[in-house]
Amino acid sequence: MNDMYLVAERLIELGADVHERDSAGAANSADVLGLAAYSNNPGYIALLVENGVSVTETDSKFFLPIQWAGFYGRAVTSQELCDFGVDIN
Repeated sequence: MNDMYLVAERLIELGADVHERDSAGAANSADVLGLAAYSNNPGYIALLVENGVSVTETDSKFFLPIQWAGFYGRAVTSQELCDFGVDIN
């Protein structure tokens, strides 16, 4: 998640599935946008949204990316999500 933007961008160019979940198992799997929101690294939200990920898509626990960002106090990615139209109300 840290400083791997160019790698993420290249993987998407090569056809990586932006809707993939982590390998922890179905009950605990996180989606890539939730992980990006949690990571608080600039640019990942835009990269994923521009490649088809919805900011209103929930993970396996029905959490929205904005909930992950807000719960962990991730100001940068919270702002990015809001820039893409997330309704915080």
